[in-house]
Amino acid sequence: MDDLLLEDVAAALERLWRWRWRPGPVAEACGRPVHGAEWRCLWVIRRLGPLSNRDLAEALGVGRPAASVTVRRLLDLGLVESRTDPTDRRRTLIRLSPRGAELLEDIRRRRQSLVLDRLRRLTPAELATLKRLLDKLTDETAPVAADPLPARPPVK
Repeated sequence: MDDLLLEDVAAALERLWRWRWRPGPVAEACGRPVHGAEWRCLWVIRRLGPLSNRDLAEALGVGRPAASVTVRRLLDLGLVESRTDPTDRRRTLIRLSPRGAELLEDIRRRRQSLVLDRLRRLTPAELATLKRLLDKLTDETAPVAADPLPARPPVK
C-alpha cells in the first residue's frame, strides 16, 4: 500500500475535522472570541450534564485551576450556571445556561449546514462512494491495530 497516499488521505481527514470543529461561529455568536478551552468545556458539559469543577477538570484532562478559570469566563459570558448540588450541598455543579444550550444548538445547526453545503458539491455517485467508504472506516466491528498512542494519564 502507498504510504504517501495514506498520509495524504489522513491529512485530508484531519483538515476536514479541524474545519468542522473550528470555533469561528462561536466567536460570532458571542460577540467575542471564545477560546478553544471554553468551547471544549461547553461541549463536555453538554455531553456529560452538570459537573463539579473537579469532575469537569478530569473530563477535560486539565487541572482544577485551569478548569476554574475557564468556568469563570463562561459564567461571565452567561453560557454556564453554577448551582448547589441537590444531593451534596457542599458541592457546586456547573451546567449549561439556557443561553449556552441555545448557542451550542445554533452552532450545531450552522456546522451541519456547512457540511451539507460541502457534500452538495459531490455527484450522487461520489456521495454513494463516500458513504460506503465512511461506513467501512467507522465499522466498529472491524479489527483495528493497537492504538499507537499511549493513554493519557489522569490529571490530579
